Amino acid sequence: FRYLATAVIINRGRRSALKDLVKVIQQESYTYRDPITEFLEHLYVNFDFDGARQKLHECQTVLFNDFFLISCLDEFVENARLMIFETFCRIHQCISINMLAEKLNMNPDE
Repeated sequence: FRYLATAVIINRGRRSALKDLVKVIQQESYTYRDPITEFLEHLYVNFDFDGARQKLHECQTVLFNDFFLISCLDEFVENARLMIFETFCRIHQCISINMLAEKLNMNPDE
């Protein structure tokens, strides 16, 4: 699941695959737990942005220590932040720069 989830997060044309992946993660979450799949679960099942932010931090450690995924680290973080941003904007009607920066683990100047 780790590599499939990473591929879906990195691939910008992920919309149809993302829905299917989230369904599988929900069904299999009791047998397989990984920070990358938990990130998607927090973001798209629970809509828990603080939990997703924490899992994104854990994902960075996982990708850094995975021989096959370390080359995707920067792209993964960028796309994961974009996913958080898109989901956050869909749910909230009024968004401040400071609140958004906090949710994306960034400072307001970035």
